[in-house]
Amino acid sequence: MKGLEIVTPSKEIVSRFYEIIDPFVALIISPAKRNNVLRQTRDLLPKLISGQLDVSELDIVIREAS
Repeated sequence: MKGLEIVTPSKEIVSRFYEIIDPFVALIISPAKRNNVLRQTRDLLPKLISGQLDVSELDIVIREAS
């Protein structure tokens, strides 16, 4: 193993790689974050319905449907 050469890309190539890849990573991460929020909301819903969770003191503004 000592005799093996390790090849690493130049800084320009690494920079270009991330320029290309970053938008694709964002496309993956954004829905994953949204799913996490939806999962947390879903898990709170039974407590809200049963009255275990009190939201009467929260400053919630409900907008009219358009």
